[in-house]
Amino acid sequence: MWAVAVLGVATTTRGAGTTRLGLGKVPDDTNALPTVSLYPNENNVFSRAVLRNSTKEVVYLGNFPSSAGCQAACISQGSCKSFTYHEPNFDPVWATGCYASTTRFWKPVAESSVLTGTVGWIPPNAPPTPGPPTPPPPCRTRADCSMNGECDSSGVCRCTAAWTGPACDALNLVSSPKTLGYHAVDAASRNKTASWGGSIVYDDDGSAHMYAAEITGSCGMNVWLSNSRVIHAESPDPTTTPFTFAGEVAGVFSHEPIARRAPTGEYVVWFTAVLPPALPPVNGGKECTGCVDGVSPASCGTDSNRNASTPLPTYMVWSTEPNGPWSTPVMIPGTAVFADSNFAPVIHANGSLVGLMRRNVVLADDWKDPSSYRFVATWNDHGEDPYVWLDADGVYHNIVHVGRANTHGLHYWSLDGVSWTASAGPAYNSTIAYSDGTSLALGCRERPHIVQDLNKKIVGLTNGAAPITCHTAGGDDHAFTSLQIVKSD
Repeated sequence: MWAVAVLGVATTTRGAGTTRLGLGKVPDDTNALPTVSLYPNENNVFSRAVLRNSTKEVVYLGNFPSSAGCQAACISQGSCKSFTYHEPNFDPVWATGCYASTTRFWKPVAESSVLTGTVGWIPPNAPPTPGPPTPPPPCRTRADCSMNGECDSSGVCRCTAAWTGPACDALNLVSSPKTLGYHAVDAASRNKTASWGGSIVYDDDGSAHMYAAEITGSCGMNVWLSNSRVIHAESPDPTTTPFTFAGEVAGVFSHEPIARRAPTGEYVVWFTAVLPPALPPVNGGKECTGCVDGVSPASCGTDSNRNASTPLPTYMVWSTEPNGPWSTPVMIPGTAVFADSNFAPVIHANGSLVGLMRRNVVLADDWKDPSSYRFVATWNDHGEDPYVWLDADGVYHNIVHVGRANTHGLHYWSLDGVSWTASAGPAYNSTIAYSDGTSLALGCRERPHIVQDLNKKIVGLTNGAAPITCHTAGGDDHAFTSLQIVKSD
């Protein structure tokens, strides 16, 4: 007997024998081949697989023209507990690649054009079989409204201004000027300068300060591992005026900053970095050159050029002023691992901290004391690049981006910062609507950050935005930091 389960619901084929995957005649024997459960658009090796290489827990099985070959290779491998296949239309660097997990690890990331299959077991939290859409059930409490609205007496969610949808889990984005956000141009060459994501905090005078990743050498996002630095930019009002460059926070290599104001008024920035004298975490350790107008040459590669022996730890710096001088960088314990942590914290009024990393919840008694940082739980991370914030009622929220193609956002909420509930979503899609009546469908819309004013009211959403690509070597990888206004009244 050969059993195949799609999205956790098993079906079986019986008979004198069954031919599958070019393996020949399979006897009708329950021990002949294990049950295989298939999960389309789920990547169970995200951030664990090394391109065309094997680790202790993830084995590279080769490249195959279809998922059938990957599945067969997994079964013949013996110790394979699950396989992940990247479809031919996936990012060309990873396309057709097949990777086996040798343990029953199950933390898939939703990603288009990827197929994961488990062999001989069904994960306890596997997604159910999708059925026809059904009307949302009547709400009963604020929780049914994603903590972004109130449930009225008729069972309908009445959302706050910033949110919309039956469950108040979609940002109420409005058409915005194209110029908002951060669109840098090199002063000398007039080449466009790529940037990625923008974490915004406000000064007491109402001015806004953005901390973003900027790509040096007029290069694009494909070469973030060799050319990214963290910069500070300013705007008197981010909903009306673009940000302009104000200074550098950390040089190459540094990436994905998150900024907060401490109760003392200090500006705190966390970021991923490989600090000098260590070299950028790419093969050869050199910055990419030969870029023009924010586009990288194919010769510099992309994520496949990663030096896998170099970890990507998270550091923090602080200053009494938005543009420094900055303290000596301090490493956050537990982050010196292969994958960047995507650390996203908030600081409480008493100086304690709660934050999210990839799959981990972090608490600290004192944001400035790295020895007090500790992992306390895990959370069901469906995407990447979490951003955590507290609303005016003291409820914790988080937003991530999901997928690389057709990127969308996903909202979470929590009452204690430790136990998180995912909303249905999507919180945003991959298209930005502009106030001149046009729109831009993005190749990548990642790294979401919520913009809150001094009263904790949501006024905007920033993203790392690439019109064409941010992951394909040789493609137009120019990117900018977008800002779309969120309805606030």
